[in-house]
Amino acid sequence: MPILVFGRSLDAGVTVTANAGTAAGLHADTHAIAVAPLLPSTIYFGSDGGIYKSTGRGTTWTPLNNSTFRATQFMSIAVHPIDPNFAIGGAQDNGTNFFEPAGTWRHADFGDGGYAVIDQSAVNNTNVKMCHTYFNNADLQGYGFVSSTASASEGNRTFAVVTKAPATAFPAAAQCCSAPH
Repeated sequence: MPILVFGRSLDAGVTVTANAGTAAGLHADTHAIAVAPLLPSTIYFGSDGGIYKSTGRGTTWTPLNNSTFRATQFMSIAVHPIDPNFAIGGAQDNGTNFFEPAGTWRHADFGDGGYAVIDQSAVNNTNVKMCHTYFNNADLQGYGFVSSTASASEGNRTFAVVTKAPATAFPAAAQCCSAPH
């Protein structure tokens, strides 16, 4: 977690307010900050949790994520070999999400979603082996595995620990679809 999510200064950066006064409601992992050129009291803040807007010079924030707009930063997306409306994606800080054949996204697992893999030899979209990696902390590094669409939900996966560093864990996830579980 970053030390300063969003800081605010009224004296050209000589002093900066702390998170408690400026970042209430904002998601960490800042990616973009923009000030409206013709209205400097309006600020936009982008992170892997979405887009937020302040009309009070950064003192309060309103999320712009709603039923017609939602932002998620994916680390990886895997698509089913025969059904383009079937996918899983590891979302930074927002778990793993499952795009169901009916065309809706569903939260499938918690944590820092990482790389995602779907068995490319699957012959239907019901009994499908799917894997995704975790890099949450030193105690949770590895991949989650499910063998059917019905079990693609939080807490219904088999977890396999990977002892390698997170940067090298993806090959283990890619092999998980053929590994015995």
